[in-house]
Amino acid sequence: MRTYAIALLLTFTQICIAQNVNIKIVSGEADLEWTSRESEMQIKQMVKEKAITEALEKAFGKMFIQGNSTYIKNEQTGQTAKTSTNFNMISNTYVKGEVLQILEEKYDVREQTFGKGKNSHTIKSMFCQIKIEARELVDPPINFETYTLGKPAKNEIKSDFKEDKDGFFLYFKSPEDGFLTVFLDDTNTSEQLLPWKDMPAEYLSGMPIIANQEYIFFSIEQEHQYFNNKYFWNSEFSFYNPEGELQTLQRIFILFSKNRLAQPKLEGELGQTALTEIQKEKKWDVPQSMKSEDFQRWLVKSRQTRADLQVKALDITVIK
Repeated sequence: MRTYAIALLLTFTQICIAQNVNIKIVSGEADLEWTSRESEMQIKQMVKEKAITEALEKAFGKMFIQGNSTYIKNEQTGQTAKTSTNFNMISNTYVKGEVLQILEEKYDVREQTFGKGKNSHTIKSMFCQIKIEARELVDPPINFETYTLGKPAKNEIKSDFKEDKDGFFLYFKSPEDGFLTVFLDDTNTSEQLLPWKDMPAEYLSGMPIIANQEYIFFSIEQEHQYFNNKYFWNSEFSFYNPEGELQTLQRIFILFSKNRLAQPKLEGELGQTALTEIQKEKKWDVPQSMKSEDFQRWLVKSRQTRADLQVKALDITVIK
């Protein structure tokens, strides 16, 4: 029995080292008002979740969304860092860790009286102190290859693009079958480049990808028409900057999953408002889109519920 326990411990240690798992023991506390609507069991569960959330945020940071990025704030130092990590949800809050085991939990009913005499009233609350062993959530490794191109050829890698002059293409290759979705984000608006809005319903939850096949997207060349239909590009992509902007940093989000991915709610008018009159006269078309922060919320939720979802961000510069 002792030998088995040692072997199990060694195996667990080896797994932790191999996956670089960050495990911590941390404490948290919370205090919630206890009204007549909650039973003792309900209020204890609610305050317990709040205490666990505080403990996880203390250990691994607090998530917040700004523009086209998700950040983690270190609750000890106040420093922030951009992240693409998976998140867990507890008590309607996204956290960057999960509980391995609860080591201690204590509850205390508290009462506090406000006012004096006939105007006084008492508020009852449930207080919880908890100690947990928790691990940090980390991303699965990216096993696909992708980069931006200036010309429709694999070796034409490019990340700086001149507005309305340079072409834009995307190289993609995966070792396994799956579905591809691509968004372009300028910190205000996230535009869906793939699937394109005019594609048939069979493509709307992701472009089907065949394992080990090389793809160059957004090319009008016949050799890059992989899907044997007329619903794809008859013109190439160009970038534009918002009015008055000489240079912008934009971000391309590459989403790949083994199974089809439910798409977010998109609008057709957000990008149209950014077009100049000349661009409108040229009949420029724009992708369907959503606000950047709404896209980040959708992405965080999708990664929380989909273990097969891999995400990679590519930064590009658009110069006027």
